[in-house]
Amino acid sequence: MNRIPDSDLAHLKQQIPLLELMKAEGLNFSRHGKDMATRCPFHEEKTASLIVTPEENLWHCMGCGKGGSVIDWVMLREGISFFQAYHRLKKNNPAPLAAKRKTMTEKKPRLAITTETQQKAAGWAIEHYHKNLKESPKALDYLAMRGLDDLSIVENFRLGYSSGPLPSSVYDKDLKEIGLIAEGGRSHFYESLIIPVIDEKGHITEIYGRRIDDKTPAHRYLPGPHRGVFNASALIGQEEIILAESLIDGISLWAMGFKNVTASFGTEGFTRDHLEFIKAQGIKKVHIAYDGDKSGISAAKRLQEKLKSNSIRSSIITFPDSMDANSFYLAYPDSKKRLIDLMAEKPSIAEPQPIMAKVDERDIFFQLAGRSYRIRGLSSKGPDHHLKVNILLQVDNLSYIDSVDLYSARSRKSFALMAEDELGFDRGKIMTDLSDLASKVEKIRDDSRTKPDEKSSPLAAKEKAKALERLKDPRLVERIISDFKTSGVVGESTNLLVGYLAAITRKMDRPLAIIIQSSSSAGKSSLMDAVLAMIPKEDRVEYSAMTGQSLFYLGEKDLKHKILAISEEEGAEQASYALKLMQSEGAVTIASTGKGKDGRHETHEYQVEGPIMLFMTTTSVDLDEELVNRCLLLSVNETREQTEAIHRLQREEETLAGLERSARRHGVIGLHHAMQKLLRPVKVINPYAEKLTFQSHKTRTRRDHKKYLAIIRAIAFLHQYQRPHKTHEIGGRKITYIEVAKEDIRLANRLAHEVLGRSLDELPPHTRRLLAEIKSFLKEKSISTGTPPLNQPFTRKEIREFCGLSHEQVRIHLDRLVEMEYVLTHKGKRGQSFVYELLFDGDTEGRSTHLPGLIDPNNIDEISSSKLQVLNPSYRG
Repeated sequence: MNRIPDSDLAHLKQQIPLLELMKAEGLNFSRHGKDMATRCPFHEEKTASLIVTPEENLWHCMGCGKGGSVIDWVMLREGISFFQAYHRLKKNNPAPLAAKRKTMTEKKPRLAITTETQQKAAGWAIEHYHKNLKESPKALDYLAMRGLDDLSIVENFRLGYSSGPLPSSVYDKDLKEIGLIAEGGRSHFYESLIIPVIDEKGHITEIYGRRIDDKTPAHRYLPGPHRGVFNASALIGQEEIILAESLIDGISLWAMGFKNVTASFGTEGFTRDHLEFIKAQGIKKVHIAYDGDKSGISAAKRLQEKLKSNSIRSSIITFPDSMDANSFYLAYPDSKKRLIDLMAEKPSIAEPQPIMAKVDERDIFFQLAGRSYRIRGLSSKGPDHHLKVNILLQVDNLSYIDSVDLYSARSRKSFALMAEDELGFDRGKIMTDLSDLASKVEKIRDDSRTKPDEKSSPLAAKEKAKALERLKDPRLVERIISDFKTSGVVGESTNLLVGYLAAITRKMDRPLAIIIQSSSSAGKSSLMDAVLAMIPKEDRVEYSAMTGQSLFYLGEKDLKHKILAISEEEGAEQASYALKLMQSEGAVTIASTGKGKDGRHETHEYQVEGPIMLFMTTTSVDLDEELVNRCLLLSVNETREQTEAIHRLQREEETLAGLERSARRHGVIGLHHAMQKLLRPVKVINPYAEKLTFQSHKTRTRRDHKKYLAIIRAIAFLHQYQRPHKTHEIGGRKITYIEVAKEDIRLANRLAHEVLGRSLDELPPHTRRLLAEIKSFLKEKSISTGTPPLNQPFTRKEIREFCGLSHEQVRIHLDRLVEMEYVLTHKGKRGQSFVYELLFDGDTEGRSTHLPGLIDPNNIDEISSSKLQVLNPSYRG
C-alpha cells in the first residue's frame, strides 16, 4: 500500500471541521471556555469530559485519554484502520462538510423502521438476538451483574444479545436500510445487550445496544434521531409514570415492581415522541428518576421546566450517593419501599432550624442568626451516656470557648452563663441553641457509627453486582467451601464453614464464638487466618495476647459487631473473665480510680459495648470450662492423610498452577469482602423452633442447645438474599425479618454432628484419636505376640513411631488418658522409660462425630402435637 503524503494528511485534517462532524453524529455540545465539551462515547461517564478545540481541529477526552485528529475520531468511532478512515474521509470530503451533511440528510431524512418489510426485518433480528441471549452465558452473566437476569424481564422486554454479524437472510437489504447491518456486513451492535423499543401497537421504533465487553463506544442506537416510547403499552391509562434516564434504568425500576415506567435516551434524550405520548394519554404527573449525579440532577431540573411549560406536573426522585436506578436496585433488597419513600412529597418545615454550614474530619459548624458554633472533639467511639465536645461560640467579633457535655443540663447551663458574661449575649437563647445542637450532634455521631470504617473503600457497582449474584446463588455454601480451596486451604471444610458462619454472626445480636484447638504447628493459626482473610479488615481486631483489664479499656477501638481475634488462648488467660462476661452480657464495664482536672482522685467508668464475635486458637488440652461452654470448639485435622494433602498443596505452590491460584486468591477474597459488606443486620425468625429436638441428659447441653440454634440462625442469615423479607409491627415499630428454611436446619444438623457431637465426649478429639492409634498398635502387636491387646505393655516411643506424632503431642494426650483412667502407668526399671497398659476396650470410632436426638427436617411438618410433646417436653402446642 502506497504511503499517504504528509501534505495530503495535513490538508485533510484541517479541511474537515471536526466539531461539525461530531454534531452530525448526534453529539450535543456545551461551551468550555474557547473550546466545546461533550460526553465521551468511548467510555461510560456522567459529565462532559471530551473537549474539542475548533481552532486546532483536535479533540481530547480527559476521562479515558483518547484524542487526536478527525482521522483518529473516525478510526475509533467506526472501528476501522488508519488507511480506511483516511480514504473514507477523502471520498466523502464535504465542501463545506455542513452543507454536504445537509444535502445527505435531505436525501435520506431518517434511517427509520417505516415500511412493513422493515418491521418484519427488525422483528426477525430482535428474535434472533433474543434467542442468542438465552444461549449465551456471557450475556446472561452481564444481566445477572445488573440484577436483571429474571426470565420475566428477558421475555417481557424481548432482550437480546448480538455476538456477531446477523446471519444472511431475505431481509439483508432492509436490515442495511435500518442500520442493523453496517458497511462490509458488520454488525451495528457487536458484543452488545440488545433492548428494543416497542410501541403500544407492537411496532419496533428504536433499538439500543449496550456493549458488555467494556469496549467503546459503550452505547449505540440505530442511526438517526430517536423515535418511540419505551414500555409504551404499560403506560396506557396511567395517571402517573416514572421516567428513568436510560433503558437499563427503566428495566431496573420495572424489576423493583413499578410497571408504569418508561425511559429517556440519556440525559438529553427526552424527545418530542415522549412529550406527545404523555399529552395524548392524559398522564397527569411524571416522576423524573434520572441519575443522582450532578449531570443527572441538572438534566432532571431542565426537563421539569419543560414539562411545566406544557402544563404537566412532575417531581424529581433524587437517588442517594450519586446512584442511578440500577445501582439503587442492586444496593437495597427493599428498593421498592425505599423508592416509594423518595417519591413521597414531604411538607417543608416552617420553623427555622440551625443550618449546618460544614462538617469536616475535625469540626462541625452551625450558623444561626447573628451567631455561629464550632464543635470539635466529637467521637463516634464514646459511650452513649456522654456527649462531651468542645464548643466555640462566636457573636460578632467576640468568642467564647469551653468543654460541654451536651447531655448534661448543668453543663449546658454553665456554658450559657459564662458565655453571657463574656459575650453579652442572652443566655436563654444560648440554652435553646445548645438543646437543639445536642440532638443534631447526636445524630451526626450516630450516623458516623453506621458508616463504613474510614479504611473501608465503597463498593463499585460491579463489585456489588458480583457479590449480590454470589449471595443469591442456590449453591452458596458449596461455593464458599470452594473459595477456601482456591485461596489455598486444603481440607477442613467443616471447620472453615463453621468459622465463616460464626464470623458473619458478628452482625447479629447474639454472635457465636470459636476456639480452634490443635497441637503446635498443626495448622490452627492457618485455619483462623483463612477465615479472617474473608472478613473486611475494618470488621476485625486482632491481638496476640491480652492482659487482665485490657478489654475494659478498648472503648476507643469500638468492638461492637466486630471480630475479636486472639492468636493464642493462653495469651488471653488473664482476660478470661472479661471475655466470658462479654460473651454473656454483650458489654463489660469497670470503675477505675484516676485523677480529675483538679488533681484529685475520682472514679471513672469505662465501658466496652458488644456484641463481639470471639475467635481464638489454643494448643492447651485443659481449657477454662466456662469459656468452652460459651464457644464452639473446633479441632484441626491432624491425620496423616491431611498432612499429605498439605504437602501436595505446598509443592503445588512452587508450580505455575500455584502461581495462578495465588493470583485468583486476591479476587476471591475481594469478592467475599464485598459479600460481607452487603449482609444486613436483619432479624431471623425460626418458625420450626418449637419442633426442634436436642439431647437433655446432661446440664451442659443447655449451652450446646443454644449453639445449635445459633448455627441455624447463622445459616439463615447468610442466605438473607434468598429469603423473603417480612415485616411485623411490635409496639408501633415495624420489624423486618427473614425466616429459617428447612434446608438451613438440614445443614445445621450436619454441622452439629461434627462440631457439637464432639462436646458430648469426655475426651478431646485429639486425645480420642491417640486412643484409637494405641488400640490399632496393640491390635497389630497382639497378632505377632499372641497376647491380647489389653495385656500388652507399650512405651511412648513405640506409639510415636507407629502414629508419627511428636514427643510433645504423645505426652500431652497420653497424660490425659492416664488421668481419665483409660491407660495405666507402670514405672520402668531404673534408667528405663515408663511403660503403659491399655485399660479401655470400648469403641473409639465414630463417637465424636455424632449428635443423637436431632429431628429430621424432612419429617418436621408431619409431627403431631402429642408426638412432639414426647420428643420435646418443653413444647406447649
